[in-house]
Amino acid sequence: MVRNSPESRLASAGSANPPEDQFKKLVEVISRSQHNYRELIDNLDQAVFTLSLDGEVRVANRRLAEILQVPFTGLIGHRLSEFIETPSLEEVKRSLRNLSAMVFGPARFWCA
Repeated sequence: MVRNSPESRLASAGSANPPEDQFKKLVEVISRSQHNYRELIDNLDQAVFTLSLDGEVRVANRRLAEILQVPFTGLIGHRLSEFIETPSLEEVKRSLRNLSAMVFGPARFWCA
């Protein structure tokens, strides 16, 4: 900061940014971060998803929709089991339980 510049005078007089400006900047930073995260996840070749304990899809990328052959917009809020054919469902549930146990330890995981 240049000595005796308007910025230095503001800084010496108190906060250079009122709380509203700080809040707006924080919102911008968070929005950019969310956008960058979404871009990263959506452009991966692997399926990425987060499930609730009852098997509801909370977060998913487009690759998961491609694998399941369903519209991307129809994934969030639905149970993963809705998109898996019955003969494969038990195997998928078992795999998800095993993965959950490896990552989080013994835990309750339900995928109805």
